[in-house]
Amino acid sequence: ATVSFNSRTSRSNLEIEVGSNTVDFGSDREESDGALFRLNFTRNLTSRLSLTLGADQELSDTGQLFGQFLNTRTPNLFGENTADVEAEADALEQRGANIGLSAQQRNGSVFANIRYLDVDFQSSDDQDREGLTFSAGINREFAGGWRVGLNANLNAQDFVDGREDDNLLVSLNVTRQLTRTLALDARLTHTERDSTDTLFSFDEDALRVTLLWQPQRTRSRR
Repeated sequence: ATVSFNSRTSRSNLEIEVGSNTVDFGSDREESDGALFRLNFTRNLTSRLSLTLGADQELSDTGQLFGQFLNTRTPNLFGENTADVEAEADALEQRGANIGLSAQQRNGSVFANIRYLDVDFQSSDDQDREGLTFSAGINREFAGGWRVGLNANLNAQDFVDGREDDNLLVSLNVTRQLTRTLALDARLTHTERDSTDTLFSFDEDALRVTLLWQPQRTRSRR
């Protein structure tokens, strides 16, 4: 259950959401209740440059945390040597804050963002962590139907058990509009993790080529 507030002016936008949520694993374990809070403030500093400030807190679960991890990885998530590991779901609190700058140009955009995240598990403390993420990217359109994007994400995590992980994700995305409805998209990704525990360290390079077809919208006449 949440309540939302939104305030918009000619140069700024403020969004606030507060409430509570419950995690129920459907077993003998008791339900977990927690507070939910989200704040997002955007300010247009100039006609092309904008500043974003945000803060959030939410009761979540390990399934949602794993989904967030999937969104930061390439399709080749697991290698051949991955072992099956049994794990029990757990409730957790996520608290974060971020600040970002973005600039919109006629033929592209540039952005940079810094985010702090604190994860606190309820049942077990060995996976509690704090992390700082820096992300930046540039996207530009060129003549002839070409679009190029270069994005980088650097994340440093400190676990309560002393483990430290440094994660790097760099991606180059090139799209070529072949026809009005057909486009070719190529994405080259480099993923790297440097961990104080060598079992968690890895390097991965992946290339994905996709053919995109989007039918044209037809205008109806009355």
